[in-house]
Amino acid sequence: MSCPNSDSPINISTTANVLSCEIFCAYTHQYKDSACTVTQFPNYLKLSYDATTSAAVTFNKEGYNVREINIYAPSIHTYNGSTADAEMLIIHDGAGKKLIVSLPLVQSNGVASSAKILDEIITKYSSTFDKTKTNDSQLVNVSNYNLENFVPSAPYYFYMGGAPFSPCDGQYSFLVFDKTKSPVTINSATLAKLTGMIAPSGIKAVARSDYYYNASGPNVKPGSGGNKDEIYIECNPAGEDGEILYQTPPPTLIPDMSALSMDNIMKNPYLNVVIGVGLSYMALKMVSKIL
Repeated sequence: MSCPNSDSPINISTTANVLSCEIFCAYTHQYKDSACTVTQFPNYLKLSYDATTSAAVTFNKEGYNVREINIYAPSIHTYNGSTADAEMLIIHDGAGKKLIVSLPLVQSNGVASSAKILDEIITKYSSTFDKTKTNDSQLVNVSNYNLENFVPSAPYYFYMGGAPFSPCDGQYSFLVFDKTKSPVTINSATLAKLTGMIAPSGIKAVARSDYYYNASGPNVKPGSGGNKDEIYIECNPAGEDGEILYQTPPPTLIPDMSALSMDNIMKNPYLNVVIGVGLSYMALKMVSKIL
């Protein structure tokens, strides 16, 4: 079920002139192997993921662990106005904060490890789940079930938004990978099995322009040659020649300028001292000219 008046998911325009993000969209990950329990809901599949003692993800210098993974078909985000064949949402919880990493799934009969793992999960589950039961769960024995095999080393978009689905539990940070540059592949036979188990969600993408772009991707320090041992990401708004123009925080970090009213300014004792000194200096200058 979608959340009324939610400002997510959004349409990602890959041709829009969006600002680059710096520290506030840094995403590093060290996911571990996990067991996999699959639960079928009317509009998505939910995959479990084992919690770890240490944070699997660092986003904006804060630790997160995976809560669950939801797979929709077609995608709930749109890319240049079009959906992807499916979408994997990796939902994380942190210290009072929440993060969703969105991976677009595109049909392709390739041999990528992610496609093989998805095929194994969906094929085994589709052959065992009970269609007569509501929200039937099955433990699926799958090898190499590790999100490290799914998250691409590629640019992503960042925005803040409300939960797009039940339980409508507040604000999330969203990291959305680009369908045109870094999709996760899903085999055509696997996609057919997936769409045979779930119906489209009906969640509509929202038109927004307040999103950002991280050209470096996860786990990469600029100039490091893609060394995933590095955990610092830096990206700044730049012109066509690569010159850094300025650094900008997200809207939630911009101070409230309405508080700077003239009344509040005039009540500032330090400002009054400066004004008094200035007026005294001007008076002395005028007297010296008269004399």
